[in-house]
Amino acid sequence: PTARTDTQMAEAPPEWQAGVTIAIVATSFVLMAAEVAPPDMIMIGALIAFLPLGILTSQQAAAGFSQRGLLTVMVLFAVTTGLERTGAFDTVRKLVIPSKGARSTAVHELLARFVIPVTVLSAFLNNTPVVALMIPTVTDLANKAGVPSSKLLIPLSYASIIGGTCTLIGTSTNLVLTAMAERAVFERTGESFDFGFFEIGRVGLPVALVCMLFIFVSAGGR
Repeated sequence: PTARTDTQMAEAPPEWQAGVTIAIVATSFVLMAAEVAPPDMIMIGALIAFLPLGILTSQQAAAGFSQRGLLTVMVLFAVTTGLERTGAFDTVRKLVIPSKGARSTAVHELLARFVIPVTVLSAFLNNTPVVALMIPTVTDLANKAGVPSSKLLIPLSYASIIGGTCTLIGTSTNLVLTAMAERAVFERTGESFDFGFFEIGRVGLPVALVCMLFIFVSAGGR
């Protein structure tokens, strides 16, 4: 094996840090699963725990809060809340929920009411807040049609996910990975990394169409 240089050994973190990091992350997941505290408080607490141990510097700990991806998601949450409070989502709700409940309505007909709108909205408003806003509406739709809400809520989640793959802001994952790619390309080549708003849609849109077809087919006629 190739011998490590003095510089590499000096820069390498102590081996105990890996074990402590795994322990803190695992503990965070257990606390969130047990609902001991809100997830955001648990994750911030875990982040703070790294500071006195020297695993992270204060600059590294705060770096994530200044990422463009995180700031974009925060803005999208504000935009979605504004649309909700101004009644802009009422039109979508009227399309989803029929004026009269029909207990004999087939599941695939119920899916047709919200899968396409949710997929489109998720592409432009970020999928997480869209799902949060649509859960009560879809639950009401299931109750009026007399079907288990699980038959509609799971497709709701899938519709938001596939919608998020169509644009750059569709899901926070796209934003985070794009920011990481931009930084990596700039550090290695000194050049900018340009990723268009709809560029991911070249793959995402065909995948979304196939997934929507699968949702309708797998739902059957019951």
